[in-house]
Amino acid sequence: MAGHDVLEQPLDVKKQIGYLPESPPLYTDMTVIKFLNFAAKIKKVDRTNRHRNLEKIMDLVRIGDVRGRLIKNLSKGYRQRVG
Repeated sequence: MAGHDVLEQPLDVKKQIGYLPESPPLYTDMTVIKFLNFAAKIKKVDRTNRHRNLEKIMDLVRIGDVRGRLIKNLSKGYRQRVG
């Protein structure tokens, strides 16, 4: 897959294809923006570009309008977008 051996380099393959389970693991008591910031920190997204990157992603998946809402109050579709 994309030049990587699936058995030998599974993480490299996953980076190329992405994966989203039916019910993504989320902290439902967090707001969308707090969760995304948390995830960005874990993924070591550069702090100087983090805000800009999150805005871009929220626009891409159309969740900017729910950024301040608790994840537990979102529809399943929106929770999947956040994931």
